Amino acid sequence: MVAVTPPAMTAEEFFKLHGNESNVDLVRGQVVRYPRPGIRHGVVCVNAGSILREFVRAKKLGRVLGNDTHIHITSTPKRNLLPSSGPGLARTRSRRIKR
Repeated sequence: MVAVTPPAMTAEEFFKLHGNESNVDLVRGQVVRYPRPGIRHGVVCVNAGSILREFVRAKKLGRVLGNDTHIHITSTPKRNLLPSSGPGLARTRSRRIKR
């Protein structure tokens, strides 16, 4: 049996079809679904985020982003890794945040 890979989807197509869904991402042009995180994940994110936020703020390193912040992970223009639910915790330079 031969596995058939569906055609790659662009970021624009992904957001038209799945823009309001959670726990679905676009990875190298393919839609990936995964389970929602549980309580332990939330506790770890809050604890780690609190520590990271204080460090980043004290050193003026940018901003700490929490659960479900939508960010582009790769620079490939059309078929980015696009977490619609976002990472549990992220740090970015303030200048990279589009307002």
